[in-house]
Amino acid sequence: MAAQWVPKKTDPVDSREPIGRRLFAIPELAGAKDQKPWKDLLKIDHFKENRPPGNISLDRLGEKSVDGKVRKYLIRRAQDAGTKLTPPKDFDGWVCVRADKLAKPGKGLINFPVVASPIESVDPQAIECNPYHAHVCGPAGQTPYVIAMHLKQIFVNDGKIECVTRKDWWWKYWQYVIREFNKLLKVLGLSHVYLFIRRFLVC
Repeated sequence: MAAQWVPKKTDPVDSREPIGRRLFAIPELAGAKDQKPWKDLLKIDHFKENRPPGNISLDRLGEKSVDGKVRKYLIRRAQDAGTKLTPPKDFDGWVCVRADKLAKPGKGLINFPVVASPIESVDPQAIECNPYHAHVCGPAGQTPYVIAMHLKQIFVNDGKIECVTRKDWWWKYWQYVIREFNKLLKVLGLSHVYLFIRRFLVC
């Protein structure tokens, strides 16, 4: 069995890599196949980020095509991220495009070179760890809305959807219980206990 592809921190993003933007709470993507076209479901808000310094977070989904092992690794992290949104949102998948389509999208659109920005952790299996994290930056002086508008158009022109079936309804509530349990252990000075038992609580 082939080992899971993990990019080296020093390696630049290859032009052929599939790059995904996470999509949260789009019910039609998780539903029947005869729903309206996915391109009509994308909104500017799916690409807006107001968090400083204005980097737009992305996932590297494989070396040259979407890698099943990488996808599986990232799904749990994306679902966990959805529980931390306000309000919590279901993770429905990614809209994906090749890195070169972001770097050189064509006439009239902003260029968005993809920069690798892995999120490291002492424990490589920790939910916070993401060696596949990347980002793009909008040009200085542009508003988050304008940047998001250009990104949306690039993904509409050249992208595809990588759907994810939602977990059972109880999953986000179970994640909430785990998170609150962690907070309690921190207050009690027992964080090490949480790190030990989390391996058994989260598959």
